[in-house]
Amino acid sequence: MSTPCKLPAVATAILIAASVFASAYAQNWPSRTVRIIVPFGPGGGTDTIARVVADKLQDSIGQTFIVENRPGATSNVGASIVAKAPADGYTLLLITSSVSINQAMPGKKPFDTIRDFEPVVRIGSSAVMIGGNAEFPVASIPQLVAYAKAHPGKISYAVCAIGGPQHMAGELLKMMAGIDIVHVAYKGCAQAVPDVLSGQVPVTISTVGNLAPHIKAGKMKAYAVTAARRSSFAPDVPTVAESGFADFDIDVWFGMLAPAGTPKEIVARLNAETNRILDRAEVRDKMASQNFEVIGGSSEAFGEVIRKEISRYSRIIQAAGIRSE
Repeated sequence: MSTPCKLPAVATAILIAASVFASAYAQNWPSRTVRIIVPFGPGGGTDTIARVVADKLQDSIGQTFIVENRPGATSNVGASIVAKAPADGYTLLLITSSVSINQAMPGKKPFDTIRDFEPVVRIGSSAVMIGGNAEFPVASIPQLVAYAKAHPGKISYAVCAIGGPQHMAGELLKMMAGIDIVHVAYKGCAQAVPDVLSGQVPVTISTVGNLAPHIKAGKMKAYAVTAARRSSFAPDVPTVAESGFADFDIDVWFGMLAPAGTPKEIVARLNAETNRILDRAEVRDKMASQNFEVIGGSSEAFGEVIRKEISRYSRIIQAAGIRSE
């Protein structure tokens, strides 16, 4: 008769023991090399910042942090490695907002972004800009909308790839403005620039870093940035929201994730150490050289951003009928 009364006590003891073990494990972390997986090739902006963060974490924590590039399948190859890795704090992911878009895409997925990852910290963002060839008779979002309505289906816009944040921004503008413009996808943001400069494609949606030199040279015009706030790298350029489309907010962020179930003490330490790193002048200068804005903040806030993005991108993808490449 006493057995039913003992079961809850046994279960509680097991939970307490597990909690004590996890806490002790976290206190001894890291005792060996930590891998930061970057699901893109070496030399790009995300890779550059990953190496800066890894170097500074190594200094502050006192253990080796290495960056491992595992590109492929629009970042799914590298992300899958981390999703399936032990939740022990020794395999981390430095990813962009592609992880939200990939989750929102229809079809079978190699992982679930919400279920299989633990948000650590959102490190920074890269502003996305809508602009066009200097000779194209448009200089703002209202003018672009008016021109598109007068010439339905006749305007094309260049984007870095199908299903990227730039493509999402274009489809969201189409939905909100009720216009018909046609996307032309390239294999990268830089590859789209020559066709816009020549006027073959009159409009583009790309990063500020890609367009700013050509705007400064007078070969392109900036219409708006797609994030909720203006970019510090183009402070005179209004947002799409300021141009008449409230709540328009799409940018390219990059941040750190860990496998789901990683001890909360390890996540908290990584978050705190990374935020301290982001406060350093040399790190901010390095990020600024890549046209990245510093963000930082809590892991909880980062998780909320991802959840909201997946919901927003799901609506855009469904309405536009987008399919991954």
